[in-house]
Amino acid sequence: MPVEIAADFERRFHLTVLETYGLTDCPMGTSNLVNRRKIGRMGKPARHPDPTLYTRVRLVDDMDREVPAHSSAPGDSVER
Repeated sequence: MPVEIAADFERRFHLTVLETYGLTDCPMGTSNLVNRRKIGRMGKPARHPDPTLYTRVRLVDDMDREVPAHSSAPGDSVER
């Protein structure tokens, strides 16, 4: 969600926007938490009580090379 839309929504409705990202086969793969959120970002990998079910996420560029997590460069998420 664009930062401007999230900020406008929060001002108008007095609610906090929490973004999550998931797929049919990987529900809620990443999520922004209330105390650590960054608007316009997809958040951190989701945790599950069973460590074997943790979501693992990599960011890659068009050539499938890893993009550093703290970079502002665009990339695609690869989850498993």
